[in-house]
Amino acid sequence: MIKRTIEERFWEKVRKGEGDECWVWTASTVNGYGRLRVDGEAKTAHRVSWELNRGPIPDELHVLHKCDNKPCINPTHLFLGTNADNVRDCFQKDRSGRAKLKVEDVLRMRKLYSVEKITQGALVKLFGVAQQTVSSILNRTIWAHLPIQT
Repeated sequence: MIKRTIEERFWEKVRKGEGDECWVWTASTVNGYGRLRVDGEAKTAHRVSWELNRGPIPDELHVLHKCDNKPCINPTHLFLGTNADNVRDCFQKDRSGRAKLKVEDVLRMRKLYSVEKITQGALVKLFGVAQQTVSSILNRTIWAHLPIQT
């Protein structure tokens, strides 16, 4: 019996998109993320993709998705970040499932503050969120991916 390499096993389970599209993991998944065994250890497919295409992942870093598509393993859609980066990315893209505010709320908050000159304290009461949340939204520490309104 000929043992196949990790690369052979990995790439046979990938459906590559055209151009800059997602490359989708077509085999086993857990919580939407591709999963495979490497040397007897369960690993996520996007981490294996990073390692095969870009090299080792430092212990303290995660492999994050620019595209927010869990089964995507396209190395151009992946980037390294800390746990804090991952949490920030999750909230900025409203993927937390716990986010109280929606995109339209954040845009309205910024408009009320910049155009209507509503105070941060009034925004806290109006939107029912913490002062730090309002400050972070207005300073673009969170929800920074949204366009700046004119």
